[in-house]
Amino acid sequence: MSKACGHKSRQNRRTVRERPCLLCGKLPSDPHHYPITVARGAGDSLLEMCPVCREHHDLCHRGDHETLASLEVAAALYYEEVRRTHGHQNPVV
Repeated sequence: MSKACGHKSRQNRRTVRERPCLLCGKLPSDPHHYPITVARGAGDSLLEMCPVCREHHDLCHRGDHETLASLEVAAALYYEEVRRTHGHQNPVV
């Protein structure tokens, strides 16, 4: 299903939760919709969420500039890995 359909995938959320936080490596992780603009009405493809621990998730939602800048770099690398691993642009498992 496409992002426009607002597809919600429990399996994808579980997959993201099992990954370590992109910023500190802690487990478990929260699936954080990133970039933030994607979160409004978006689905849960693996390219719409990235793993962050609860502390960093809270900091992201508070607008902490340092955390958001670090996440921007880390998420770009993470999404590139997801694309390579799943072999297509917008993997919805």
